[in-house]
Amino acid sequence: MAETAAAGSECSTAAHPWIGELLLRLLGAALQILATWAVVRALTPEEAGVYFRGFVIALGLSTLLRGKYEIYMAQHVIGRRATTTGIPNGVLLMQLARRMLLRSSMLCAVLLVVTADLDIQAPQLQTILQTYLPFVLAVPCVSLSSLLGEALRAANRTLGIVVAAYAVNLSILLAVVLAPSDASLALYSWAFLLGSLVSAGVVAALAWRAFPIERGESRLPICREALQGVDSRELIGLARGLLLWGPLCILAVWAPAIQMAQYAVAARTALIVDIFLPALNLTGCRETLLATQPIQAPRRLLLRQLATAVLYSSAFVVPLLVLAPATLALYGKPYDSQLTVYALLLGVQWANGVGRPAVRQAVVEWNARRIGVAVGSGAVAVVLICALGVTAYGALAAAAASLIGALIVNGRAIGMALSRPA
Repeated sequence: MAETAAAGSECSTAAHPWIGELLLRLLGAALQILATWAVVRALTPEEAGVYFRGFVIALGLSTLLRGKYEIYMAQHVIGRRATTTGIPNGVLLMQLARRMLLRSSMLCAVLLVVTADLDIQAPQLQTILQTYLPFVLAVPCVSLSSLLGEALRAANRTLGIVVAAYAVNLSILLAVVLAPSDASLALYSWAFLLGSLVSAGVVAALAWRAFPIERGESRLPICREALQGVDSRELIGLARGLLLWGPLCILAVWAPAIQMAQYAVAARTALIVDIFLPALNLTGCRETLLATQPIQAPRRLLLRQLATAVLYSSAFVVPLLVLAPATLALYGKPYDSQLTVYALLLGVQWANGVGRPAVRQAVVEWNARRIGVAVGSGAVAVVLICALGVTAYGALAAAAASLIGALIVNGRAIGMALSRPA
């Protein structure tokens, strides 16, 4: 315990340019809100809904494609398995990224063939297909940047994710500023693709710096044990994808475009919590990459981490709830009426912040059966709730389902952590 406390003290007292980091995170939050505001000002609510459905295509598909790789990589980093397995983090990340890119590129090619066929068979869909084509092309880029970003998050290097998101938001802003008044919706879609390309390059550079590898190691093939470990997490990865994107997919398909736009505005605004909250490093510090033994946090330390997570999450989310009417008023009608949706999505961020120490501990210990039950039950719950309520309640049903899913998963993770012997 003394060593743990000393390590924690070292992390807190280490020289760190926190002012510069805070400014970068503030800039990221400002760009996120400004890009959202610019889109809803440039497009009608119906057009914005169609546009944000493209986000679901790119982000949702990428989550399903990378899920098993992301989970395995997070376990490798958080559990400090590089020493025990002999596989450096950077080598494994490159191996997994190559396989994930192949997987996403193959799906992208299939979708392009389907799109080309629809363009010929159903000319009336040409405008919609032109709008969604860039989002399909962006799937490999989004998959790569997200996989690398989550590896950085596992190592508590979350600032890089924020900086990489600058590219997409800046690209959208430039499209809004430079586009003529009669610009087609496809122009904004191509802006998303351009931002995704730049973002993938930025994250790749940051990941290369965080997880350095030797020159000869870049060509090493992935070992059979790692492949088997990745494949064993396929179902959990798919369930996680449904948990995160199931409500949005249902909303995108079954609800009017305006409901999609209202949800997207509230969700993108609530995501500013995720820009700041991980910066508190609730469960570790950047020196974790230098450690040689897996983290097995004592029960007392874990309780302290959970209490700190509750405190910081509440201190950050509660003021945002108080400011919710003024925040949504920035976007104008019909977005300023979605106070309940915005509040529920802030609740999702609060639940994720509170459960983060327990989730990281669960990833280290990795009880596949219990984790599968937690993620699977959450996925089933969100899909059923949203499917049953989307027709009557639209965006509200999707937001409520997301909150319930977050509470289920994080609650079970906390229960698993607290059930460990002292």
